[in-house]
Amino acid sequence: MDLQYLTGQRIDDVLKLRRKDITEQGILLKPVKTSNSTGVRMLLKWSPQLRAAVERAKSLNPNFTTLTLLHGRTGKAPDCRTVALQWTTAAKAAGIEDVRPNDSRAKALTDTKKQGNNATALAGHATEAMTERYIRQHDTPEVFGPSFRHSLDVRQKG
Repeated sequence: MDLQYLTGQRIDDVLKLRRKDITEQGILLKPVKTSNSTGVRMLLKWSPQLRAAVERAKSLNPNFTTLTLLHGRTGKAPDCRTVALQWTTAAKAAGIEDVRPNDSRAKALTDTKKQGNNATALAGHATEAMTERYIRQHDTPEVFGPSFRHSLDVRQKG
């Protein structure tokens, strides 16, 4: 889940992260869902948190060297159904209701936007409108209404 949040990618894309895409500069990402539409490929630069999450993932099953970063005891990458089941079990144990694994992606994109970074680029979306579907906390505009004083001044001058 840390990797999903820190990369802002879909669960399936995180599960399929390949070791060869982990570079000195960061993680090379090519989201599967958008590869036929936007053809996006990006380099997600390292942050201390992202680097630590990748190192934790590497240490989960140190006896296997596989093509993918994440893998189970059999050496194969877990599938989305397994992750969803684990997520549901953990959420129930924590007493949290109405939460899904992809909420981490929405949180990542929301936080990315709030921090002034490009959430649309991180998501690999072709349009900001698509990214806005994921944003959970929209900014509340702060506005001023008209002033009676200004209206009176204009009438007196006219």
